[in-house]
Amino acid sequence: MPPRTLPQCLPNQDRGASGVCRFCARAVGRWAIFVCALLWCATVPARAEESDKVLHVLNRLTYGPTPGDLERVTAMGTAAFIASQLEPERLDEPAALTEKLAGLPTESMDTVRLFREFGPKADTDGPPGPEAMRRVFDRAGAVALEAAKARLYRAILSRRQLYELMVAFWSDHFNLGAKKGLATLWVGAFEREAIRPHAMGRFLDLLSATAMHPAMLIAFGNWKNMSPRHGVSAPGEGLETSYAAVVLNNQTLGPGGPQKAGDVKALARIFTGWRVGAARDGAETGGFHFEPDLHDPTDKVFLGQPIKGSGVGEGAAALRILAGHKVTGRDHQPQAHPSISCATNHRRAWSSGWPRLSRPRRATSARCCGRFSPVRNFSIPSTWAIGSNAPCARWCRRCEPWVACPGIPRPWSARWMALASLFMRLVPLTGIRF
Repeated sequence: MPPRTLPQCLPNQDRGASGVCRFCARAVGRWAIFVCALLWCATVPARAEESDKVLHVLNRLTYGPTPGDLERVTAMGTAAFIASQLEPERLDEPAALTEKLAGLPTESMDTVRLFREFGPKADTDGPPGPEAMRRVFDRAGAVALEAAKARLYRAILSRRQLYELMVAFWSDHFNLGAKKGLATLWVGAFEREAIRPHAMGRFLDLLSATAMHPAMLIAFGNWKNMSPRHGVSAPGEGLETSYAAVVLNNQTLGPGGPQKAGDVKALARIFTGWRVGAARDGAETGGFHFEPDLHDPTDKVFLGQPIKGSGVGEGAAALRILAGHKVTGRDHQPQAHPSISCATNHRRAWSSGWPRLSRPRRATSARCCGRFSPVRNFSIPSTWAIGSNAPCARWCRRCEPWVACPGIPRPWSARWMALASLFMRLVPLTGIRF
């Protein structure tokens, strides 16, 4: 049987203007279309996977993608985007954010100046009493409102999205509590002076800055913590263990840590004499003042380690023990990542000499951020609000004059910022009617 050969074009076969057989042209065209379709189908999963990875990174490291973010991060690559967010000092802030913050006068005031201008005033508030305290708290509330506006402006407009997320995380971790009293006046100063300088720095520096800030001292009553060795007779004075318990159970080791009741009391004795007042020497700034006469000078044993009585240095030694404890590093690893290798990598980075927080964050983000499938975690209301308003606000700023929509208030107006309008904007995102 003779071998099969490809059909030859007949001499009288209809040919086109180019002289090519129309039958062959159709066959070649069909094969070309088929090959192109196969190549396109092969690239679609890769493109979809890369798009999902970019969206996953944006959802993890920002308050949510805004118009143009997906294209920008895809062009620069997720590794370059993560590296840029881990070095926020190299990212310039937009002019719109600078303009908004310039309209908040209290954002440029430190703790001492805020107290002098908005704290209790005997000449204007009148005699001590409920009415005088109401005036003080009204002024403090106005200052706290400006601090809340500043955080929202930064979260919505800043390019340093991971940094702003870290500031919000540590502000919540070292929160001042619901009954913060006069510390309400210093909510913004507490964030600017104790949280922001160390949000991507060493945890030890962050723990020390928050412990010595007047807002924290007042919020948990440590400003009245004094040694009872001289016999305190006034009510409410003496050893105050509230802040020591907060540091151990909430800020470092956690409620199930290795600490015992004696460790809480020992840490409270270490913190005696930490007061709020005018600075006495160059080491005291920002309203923190150490009173040696109210401090317990005896030696202590804290978490099984001896601490020699040395004044304010005892507090530094105790905080160093807590920041370097393995339980503290374990409790501050990202719980949303289920990978054992990523958790081990995070613990190694944390345990290397009270490291910069960017090291464990980099170790976790670079190896894990693009690998894990998205996990739907619980979001606090402020995150929902910022995530829903950020793209809307940025889009509206490019759409002057404002588009008149029935029932929709002008963006950034009083009605637009009202709580009812916020809930109305959340309906399309959540599907829930409030």
